[in-house]
Amino acid sequence: MLFRSEKEAGEASVIAEAVGKDEAVAQKQADAANAIAEECKEALEEAMPALRAAEEALKNIGQKDITMIKTVSKPTEPVRMVMSAVCLLMHVEPLKKMNPETQKKETDFWPPAQKMMMNSDFLKNMVGYDKEAIDEKLIKALKPFVEQPNFTREALMPVSSVAANIGSWVLAMFKFYHVNLVVVPKKA
Repeated sequence: MLFRSEKEAGEASVIAEAVGKDEAVAQKQADAANAIAEECKEALEEAMPALRAAEEALKNIGQKDITMIKTVSKPTEPVRMVMSAVCLLMHVEPLKKMNPETQKKETDFWPPAQKMMMNSDFLKNMVGYDKEAIDEKLIKALKPFVEQPNFTREALMPVSSVAANIGSWVLAMFKFYHVNLVVVPKKA
Protein backbone atom coordinates (compact mmCIF):
# COMPACT_ATOMS: atom_id res chain seq x y z
CA MET A 1 0.00 0.00 0.00
CA LEU A 2 2.87 2.35 0.83
CA PHE A 3 4.43 1.70 -2.56
CA ARG A 4 1.23 2.73 -4.27
CA SER A 5 1.01 5.97 -2.26
CA GLU A 6 4.57 6.92 -3.12
CA LYS A 7 3.89 6.23 -6.78
CA GLU A 8 0.69 8.29 -6.70
CA ALA A 9 2.48 11.05 -4.83
CA GLY A 10 5.17 11.10 -7.51
CA GLU A 11 2.58 11.25 -10.27
CA ALA A 12 0.74 13.99 -8.41
CA SER A 13 3.88 16.07 -8.12
CA VAL A 14 4.58 15.66 -11.87
CA ILE A 15 1.02 16.77 -12.64
CA ALA A 16 1.28 19.67 -10.20
CA GLU A 17 4.53 20.78 -11.81
CA ALA A 18 2.94 20.64 -15.31
CA VAL A 19 -0.09 22.59 -14.09
CA GLY A 20 2.23 25.17 -12.53
CA LYS A 21 4.06 25.62 -15.84
CA ASP A 22 0.74 25.96 -17.69
CA GLU A 23 -0.40 28.56 -15.16
CA ALA A 24 2.82 30.52 -15.67
CA VAL A 25 2.37 30.45 -19.46
CA ALA A 26 -1.27 31.49 -19.12
CA GLN A 27 -0.34 34.33 -16.75
CA LYS A 28 2.34 35.55 -19.15
CA GLN A 29 -0.20 35.57 -22.02
CA ALA A 30 -2.76 37.35 -19.84
CA ASP A 31 -0.18 39.99 -18.88
CA ALA A 32 0.71 40.51 -22.57
CA ALA A 33 -2.97 40.83 -23.49
CA ASN A 34 -3.51 43.35 -20.68
CA ALA A 35 -0.51 45.38 -21.86
CA ILE A 36 -1.91 45.46 -25.41
CA ALA A 37 -5.34 46.46 -24.10
CA GLU A 38 -3.75 49.29 -22.11
CA GLU A 39 -1.82 50.52 -25.20
CA CYS A 40 -5.06 50.51 -27.21
CA LYS A 41 -6.86 52.40 -24.47
CA GLU A 42 -4.10 55.02 -24.34
CA ALA A 43 -4.09 55.43 -28.13
CA LEU A 44 -7.87 55.85 -28.22
CA GLU A 45 -7.75 58.30 -25.32
CA GLU A 46 -5.41 60.39 -27.46
CA ALA A 47 -7.91 60.52 -30.35
CA MET A 48 -11.17 60.75 -28.40
CA PRO A 49 -10.87 64.39 -27.29
CA ALA A 50 -10.36 65.45 -30.91
CA LEU A 51 -13.32 63.32 -32.03
CA ARG A 52 -15.58 64.69 -29.29
CA ALA A 53 -14.49 68.25 -30.07
CA ALA A 54 -15.20 67.68 -33.77
CA GLU A 55 -18.65 66.29 -33.01
CA GLU A 56 -19.36 69.30 -30.78
CA ALA A 57 -18.09 71.62 -33.51
CA LEU A 58 -20.51 70.05 -35.99
CA LYS A 59 -23.36 70.56 -33.53
CA ASN A 60 -22.59 74.29 -33.65
CA ILE A 61 -23.33 74.35 -37.38
CA GLY A 62 -26.88 74.88 -38.52
CA GLN A 63 -28.52 74.46 -41.89
CA LYS A 64 -28.51 78.25 -42.20
CA ASP A 65 -24.70 78.22 -41.86
CA ILE A 66 -24.40 75.60 -44.59
CA THR A 67 -26.73 77.59 -46.84
CA MET A 68 -24.57 80.67 -46.30
CA ILE A 69 -21.39 78.83 -47.36
CA LYS A 70 -22.84 76.91 -50.31
CA THR A 71 -24.27 80.03 -51.93
CA VAL A 72 -20.87 81.73 -52.17
CA SER A 73 -19.79 81.68 -55.79
CA LYS A 74 -16.10 82.41 -55.11
CA PRO A 75 -15.14 81.20 -51.65
CA THR A 76 -11.94 82.18 -49.91
CA GLU A 77 -9.05 79.78 -50.35
CA PRO A 78 -9.30 78.46 -46.76
CA VAL A 79 -13.01 77.66 -47.20
CA ARG A 80 -12.31 76.02 -50.56
CA MET A 81 -9.51 73.98 -48.97
CA VAL A 82 -11.72 72.71 -46.11
CA MET A 83 -14.58 71.79 -48.41
CA SER A 84 -12.20 70.04 -50.81
CA ALA A 85 -11.03 67.88 -47.91
CA VAL A 86 -14.66 67.11 -46.99
CA CYS A 87 -15.34 66.11 -50.59
CA LEU A 88 -12.45 63.66 -50.41
CA LEU A 89 -13.77 62.13 -47.20
CA MET A 90 -17.27 61.89 -48.66
CA HIS A 91 -15.93 60.39 -51.92
CA VAL A 92 -17.21 63.30 -54.01
CA GLU A 93 -15.28 63.63 -57.26
CA PRO A 94 -13.96 67.05 -58.33
CA LEU A 95 -14.65 68.67 -61.66
CA LYS A 96 -11.73 68.56 -64.05
CA LYS A 97 -11.56 71.58 -66.26
CA MET A 98 -9.05 73.32 -68.45
CA ASN A 99 -7.34 76.36 -66.99
CA PRO A 100 -7.32 78.88 -69.85
CA GLU A 101 -4.14 80.53 -68.53
CA THR A 102 -2.01 77.40 -68.10
CA GLN A 103 -3.76 75.20 -70.67
CA LYS A 104 -3.65 72.38 -68.12
CA LYS A 105 -6.49 70.40 -66.60
CA GLU A 106 -7.14 71.33 -62.99
CA THR A 107 -9.43 69.88 -60.39
CA ASP A 108 -12.15 72.00 -58.84
CA PHE A 109 -13.97 70.71 -55.78
CA TRP A 110 -16.11 73.79 -55.22
CA PRO A 111 -19.08 73.04 -57.53
CA PRO A 112 -19.31 69.42 -56.27
CA ALA A 113 -18.94 70.71 -52.68
CA GLN A 114 -21.87 73.07 -53.22
CA LYS A 115 -23.93 70.18 -54.56
CA MET A 116 -22.88 67.99 -51.62
CA MET A 117 -23.97 70.69 -49.15
CA MET A 118 -27.40 70.87 -50.82
CA ASN A 119 -28.15 67.41 -49.42
CA SER A 120 -30.36 67.99 -46.37
CA ASP A 121 -28.47 65.17 -44.59
CA PHE A 122 -25.05 66.74 -45.16
CA LEU A 123 -24.36 67.43 -41.47
CA LYS A 124 -25.96 64.16 -40.38
CA ASN A 125 -23.69 62.32 -42.84
CA MET A 126 -20.67 63.97 -41.28
CA VAL A 127 -21.74 63.09 -37.72
CA GLY A 128 -22.45 59.48 -38.73
CA TYR A 129 -19.37 59.16 -40.91
CA ASP A 130 -17.78 55.69 -40.92
CA LYS A 131 -14.32 56.68 -39.71
CA GLU A 132 -13.29 53.02 -39.47
CA ALA A 133 -13.51 52.82 -43.28
CA ILE A 134 -10.87 55.50 -43.91
CA ASP A 135 -8.02 53.93 -45.86
CA GLU A 136 -4.45 54.86 -46.71
CA LYS A 137 -5.36 56.08 -50.20
CA LEU A 138 -7.82 58.58 -48.72
CA ILE A 139 -5.30 59.74 -46.13
CA LYS A 140 -2.69 60.32 -48.86
CA ALA A 141 -5.22 62.45 -50.75
CA LEU A 142 -6.10 64.42 -47.59
CA LYS A 143 -2.52 64.98 -46.50
CA PRO A 144 -1.76 67.99 -48.76
CA PHE A 145 -4.80 69.76 -47.32
CA VAL A 146 -4.46 68.99 -43.61
CA GLU A 147 -0.74 69.69 -43.57
CA GLN A 148 -1.26 73.26 -44.72
CA PRO A 149 -0.24 75.62 -41.90
CA ASN A 150 -3.60 77.41 -42.15
CA PHE A 151 -5.62 74.19 -41.84
CA THR A 152 -6.16 74.62 -38.11
CA ARG A 153 -9.20 75.69 -36.16
CA GLU A 154 -7.36 78.78 -34.95
CA ALA A 155 -6.32 79.87 -38.45
CA LEU A 156 -9.75 79.16 -39.95
CA MET A 157 -11.85 80.83 -37.24
CA PRO A 158 -11.22 84.43 -38.39
CA VAL A 159 -12.11 83.40 -41.97
CA SER A 160 -15.26 81.39 -41.16
CA SER A 161 -16.43 79.75 -37.96
CA VAL A 162 -18.31 77.19 -40.06
CA ALA A 163 -15.16 76.31 -42.02
CA ALA A 164 -13.24 76.13 -38.73
CA ASN A 165 -15.78 73.69 -37.26
CA ILE A 166 -15.85 71.56 -40.40
CA GLY A 167 -12.05 71.70 -40.60
CA SER A 168 -11.86 70.43 -37.02
CA TRP A 169 -13.94 67.45 -38.08
CA VAL A 170 -11.61 66.75 -41.04
CA LEU A 171 -8.57 66.91 -38.76
CA ALA A 172 -10.24 64.57 -36.26
CA MET A 173 -10.90 62.02 -39.00
CA PHE A 174 -7.27 62.29 -40.11
CA LYS A 175 -6.02 61.79 -36.55
CA PHE A 176 -8.45 58.93 -35.91
CA TYR A 177 -7.06 57.05 -38.91
CA HIS A 178 -3.53 57.25 -37.53
CA VAL A 179 -4.57 56.17 -34.03
CA ASN A 180 -6.66 53.38 -35.51
CA LEU A 181 -3.57 52.08 -37.34
CA VAL A 182 -2.06 51.37 -33.94
CA VAL A 183 -5.23 50.03 -32.30
CA VAL A 184 -6.73 47.70 -34.95
CA PRO A 185 -3.79 45.28 -35.25
CA LYS A 186 -3.63 44.99 -31.48
CA LYS A 187 -7.34 44.20 -31.21
CA ALA A 188 -6.83 41.10 -33.33
